[in-house]
This record gives sequence, C-alpha cells and structure tokens, in this order.
Amino acid sequence: MRRRVYEILQAPLEKFLQQCEQSHYQGSGPGGQHRNRVKTGVRLHHRDFPHLFAEECNSRIGHENLLGAVDKLKIGIATSVTKPSSSDAEVTERIGEEKLPFPGTNGRVNPSNPLYPVFIAQVMDLLVTHHAELKVNKHISFFLSTHD
Repeated sequence: MRRRVYEILQAPLEKFLQQCEQSHYQGSGPGGQHRNRVKTGVRLHHRDFPHLFAEECNSRIGHENLLGAVDKLKIGIATSVTKPSSSDAEVTERIGEEKLPFPGTNGRVNPSNPLYPVFIAQVMDLLVTHHAELKVNKHISFFLSTHD
C-alpha cells in the first residue's frame, strides 16, 4: 500500500485528478457576489482513500481552490500512516537507507514544493518503522511518543 501512496503523491496533477472525485459547492462567508453565487468551492475524495477528503473555498477563483484542495488531500494521504505490512518492508528499508529529498533550503521546508507530501510520507514511514506512535488530528498536528 505504501508503494501506491508514493505513486499517488508523485503523480502529475492531471493524473491525480483522474483518480479523484470532485464536487463543487458555493462558498459561504465574506467575499461578495462572486463567492456567494458561484460554485467555486472544491471538495475532493481520492478513490483509494475514501475516508479522506479535502475542501477549499478560500479563493473566489475555482482553480485556486482546486489546487489548494489537491495540496490538502496529498498531505492527508501522506499522513494516513498505518503499520507497514510485510510487503511494505522493502519500501521502508529503502527509505531508511536513502537520503530523503528535502523540499527546501536552509533547514526550512516549503509546503508549496511538489515534493513536500512525498517528504512527509517518508518521514511518517520512518517514524512508524522505528515504532513511534503517531496521532494526527483534523488540523494535521502531530503528537509523537516512542516505545522502547
């Protein structure tokens, strides 16, 4: 399954969107007529992760909301960590041996970098491989505890 996660996260935008179900809705709140009368809000569900969805309606422009929802969904997929199965062992071993591609400079991670979700997935895999307990809340905050 983790191999599939990496394929999903590295897929080009068009291919990623083909794997998703999209729905559009009317955003609420301030923003004038365009926001309140046009369905610019975007909700995405990935077919392989039916329990995950991402919504975005911060912009008056539908395409910007789509890109924001894609970013949120990819982070959700990257952080949906389970214990690796035996078939995932080679993936986690390979990740442990490789130098992780750091999507940033000077020790700062730039979330707008396309490699950011892949980097997050690799970090999560390393944590799980080394028996760290990970809990993710709805705001994608991380609470770690290690088991000795």
